[in-house]
Amino acid sequence: MKFHVSSLLLVLAGLTTIHAAPNPSKVFDFRGCTTGSPVTESVHETLLASPINGPTCGADGLSLDGNDDYADIDDFEFGGTTSFEVYVKYDSFNNYSKVFKFGGSSDNVALENLAATSTISW
Repeated sequence: MKFHVSSLLLVLAGLTTIHAAPNPSKVFDFRGCTTGSPVTESVHETLLASPINGPTCGADGLSLDGNDDYADIDDFEFGGTTSFEVYVKYDSFNNYSKVFKFGGSSDNVALENLAATSTISW
């Protein structure tokens, strides 16, 4: 599976109402990034998303080869009311290819396609 990640928006603060615009506490924008260089989180500018195994950058964002490319984000904690937003364009589907995965070996939050289908699994 190859796909492009243009941005990852992590909303870690609670929303005042169900229809409120989110106030993100972490934002990684991969559009226009530099191949081989980390992307700095833009809200507090304290976290880095470092490319691992050769993803490439372009105007559309980070391109992953579907084999072993990923971006490793510095450790951070989240909890309470939390939401994730990510923009992804798939070129093809492999088995359970992860869009993102946070956590350790037993406590994970992941977004991936189901088997080799276009169905998304949380």
